[in-house]
Amino acid sequence: YTPTQKVYEIVEMMENKYNLDYDNLGVLFYRGNDKRKETKPTNQIASYKEHIKKGNELLNNNPGMKLIIQSDETEYINEMLKNFPNSIVFYDEIRHMNNDRKGTVDKVAGLGGEWNSEVGKTNYEFAFKFMAILIIMSKCKNLVLNIGNCSLWICFFRENANNVDLYVNNEWV
Repeated sequence: YTPTQKVYEIVEMMENKYNLDYDNLGVLFYRGNDKRKETKPTNQIASYKEHIKKGNELLNNNPGMKLIIQSDETEYINEMLKNFPNSIVFYDEIRHMNNDRKGTVDKVAGLGGEWNSEVGKTNYEFAFKFMAILIIMSKCKNLVLNIGNCSLWICFFRENANNVDLYVNNEWV
């Protein structure tokens, strides 16, 4: 699978906009909301506290590292920013929602408005941006991921699992 040129143009735009230095970037990626309901009790998603521990480990082991915080949960982003205030969040390129809402970000019309054709057009554009973010995360030095198809795509683009911490069966592997 190779993304379209448009995706790579967005990657380049974001690299310039956020001044990304992949050798000094770590990622805290949390796919929450409906993903928590999809996972089996024996393979739950790591808690925010677990992600904070991993973020601290990354920063302690890599002086000068900056973190990218990526999630579909507003609460996660806010909690990570409390703990890692100098982090990068792609606010202009992502959508996120409170973790008490039903559904997924692609079904959230604006700030809870009604679904219409404009929302469909927005989803189309955000799909390109999210694919670019997956590629960007794959290029970073260290990754903290939870189980799911987004994490799988990140590793596919990365072509390895080096420096990847993945939460599986209630532990980091």
